[in-house]
Amino acid sequence: MKVKLLIVFVWLIAGANIVAAQTSEFTYQGKITDTAGTAASYDFEFRLFEANTGGTALGTNRRDGVPVSSGVFTVKLDFGGASTFRGTERWLEIAVKPAGSPNPYTILTPRQPVTSAPYSIRSLNSAAADLALNSNQLGGVAANQFVQTNDTRLSDERNPLPNSTNYIQNTTTQQAASNFNIAGNGTAGGTLSGNAVNAQTQYNLGGSRILTASNSFFGNTFVGNGAGASSGTNAGNSFFGTNTGGSNVSGGSNSFFGTNAGQDNTAGNNSFFGAYSGDANTTGTRNSFFGDASGGANQIGNDNSFFGSGAGRVNTSSTNSFFGSGAGDSTTTGGGNSFFGYNAGDANTTGIANVFLGSSAGNANATGSFNTIIGWNADVASNNLQFATAVGSGAVVSENNTLVLGRSSDKVKMSVLQITGGSDLAENFEMADGQIKPGMVVAIDPQNAGKLVLARGAYNRRVAGIISGANNLAAGMLLPDLANAGKSQPVALSGRVWVYADAARNAIKPGDLLTTSATPGYAMKVTNYRRAQGAVIGKAMTELKSGKGLVLILVSMQ
Repeated sequence: MKVKLLIVFVWLIAGANIVAAQTSEFTYQGKITDTAGTAASYDFEFRLFEANTGGTALGTNRRDGVPVSSGVFTVKLDFGGASTFRGTERWLEIAVKPAGSPNPYTILTPRQPVTSAPYSIRSLNSAAADLALNSNQLGGVAANQFVQTNDTRLSDERNPLPNSTNYIQNTTTQQAASNFNIAGNGTAGGTLSGNAVNAQTQYNLGGSRILTASNSFFGNTFVGNGAGASSGTNAGNSFFGTNTGGSNVSGGSNSFFGTNAGQDNTAGNNSFFGAYSGDANTTGTRNSFFGDASGGANQIGNDNSFFGSGAGRVNTSSTNSFFGSGAGDSTTTGGGNSFFGYNAGDANTTGIANVFLGSSAGNANATGSFNTIIGWNADVASNNLQFATAVGSGAVVSENNTLVLGRSSDKVKMSVLQITGGSDLAENFEMADGQIKPGMVVAIDPQNAGKLVLARGAYNRRVAGIISGANNLAAGMLLPDLANAGKSQPVALSGRVWVYADAARNAIKPGDLLTTSATPGYAMKVTNYRRAQGAVIGKAMTELKSGKGLVLILVSMQ
């Protein structure tokens, strides 16, 4: 539907002599031209706005079935009184459709300005004047009730009467029966005292917020006699306890709790908890000491963590972690250690990079380094071992580069054991001969039970194995010797090992069986298989075309 709108405003307002009966309703008349046809009646929707475009409607009047004659229609509208028409411009938006049509309204543009006639509605406000009897009254209240003329305080507006109890007195004693209420901002000089101070929002100190209803904000917090006594421009420190951080001048972001904790500290980023913890610390930083006297002697060490009474008590090094009362108690310059457990690493002084886990673990270590001791009372047999490992309660390791699992009577069980340090299984045997070197073939000594000698003679059926370790190929697994044995050497019982061989008569090729030769301690190729029964050492894995030399052999005693 296309509609043209011809606007005619008719505002009907009651005369001034009957103002009391006036309402906010007014009459609106207009004319429309429906280009699609002429209906007998229309449905209208009127909306009031503060602008000619956009905005939110101040009110809506819907009028259905409005009769239209020759395009002219008349409706009564009511958008409220003075609260709607406050003196600023108003615009009327009209939407129309044939009466009862299911189609949406057609909004007519542009919006129509509301002329000044409706603003006579504001005359409703003049009803208040009905109460005015004369120019000196409003609502029947005398003018002298609005302006006091007989108050003695107004006798001299420049100089109120002195000593009046209606004013706050500038005296050194509290003014009797006085109360005051001041709005706005102000400044008080000197000391402000009061029985109770009730701040509605927050407290400031030096212009910075320090306390709100639920939070506290302090640049530095010192609690205790002498705490932070030397503090300068540093910030972010919290010292609680007598003399805590007493010498701290420039160090920031420290937390010291306990008598004398961090007393000599001058660095930052430290946390000391416990009486005398970090007591001697000066330039050391990023340290955490928890426990009475923990880290007490630390001066320049960094990145240490000590937990427990006396933990790291005399430490002066860095990157140590001691957990447990007395842990690392004697460590001085040794760094990079990790001791966990009561008195763990108690005797360690200069040893570095040690890991002791368990109560009293590694107690015998003093200067040894790179050791790993795990288990209650697990230890080293010597105080200066390196790369020694003992695992299990009571386990003790006695050699460098050695791993001990459990006590001597313990059993070790596992699904898979992978050896990466060597290629053969060897056992220590006591030697009757003195000049036997790795790679030589040895045989059972018929004169000395349990001992071995250099193998002599071809096809020697007393052959026992090959001394492990030739050509820098060490034993992968070594079985111990009998108790009280001397001059022991590891004999390869199986696996790969280098052996001295003699190929003067027969060249040796990979796959050839080897046995003892006429050259003492040397192997040779088997050519007589009947004689070789019980004298075979194993199979060659490399060749030797002639002369004497080393051959890699897969040991398989037959």
